[in-house]
Amino acid sequence: MPHSSDLRFTFVPSARGVEFDVIEFTLDEALSETYRLELDLSSFNPAIDFGAMLDQTALFT
Repeated sequence: MPHSSDLRFTFVPSARGVEFDVIEFTLDEALSETYRLELDLSSFNPAIDFGAMLDQTALFT
């Protein structure tokens, strides 16, 4: 069973300077295949314009 740790991951899109806490992430990769990254995110900001974030770069740390 997973347990909490002191690690904290964030996801910061370049649009609008919004920052999300990463609740969970999964990365699937294989040789000669594209990779797939799934993120479960959380934010206290109810006014996020998700349309403005589409096709934008982001920082996942």
